[in-house]
Amino acid sequence: MRHLRLLAVNLETRVALAVALLFVVFAGLLTWLALDHINRDFRANLMEDLFVLASSLADGIDGKLRRAQDMLTVTARQVPRQAPLRPAVG
Repeated sequence: MRHLRLLAVNLETRVALAVALLFVVFAGLLTWLALDHINRDFRANLMEDLFVLASSLADGIDGKLRRAQDMLTVTARQVPRQAPLRPAVG
């Protein structure tokens, strides 16, 4: 009878260990999936933010170039046509 009780405790211990192991494996898998999802979201948001930043910088450069071109156009209209042919005296 004592021998049967020892086997029952061993079986209970084995079942408890198996359940604990399954819980740890499941928790680890769930954690890995959650971190992978967060990592993907972070990368997507980072790429979107970098694209917005690059677009904003490009728009700023385009505006500066457009203003410079407009100023050159206005200045070129004010210069007489013969001015480039006459050497500067000075």
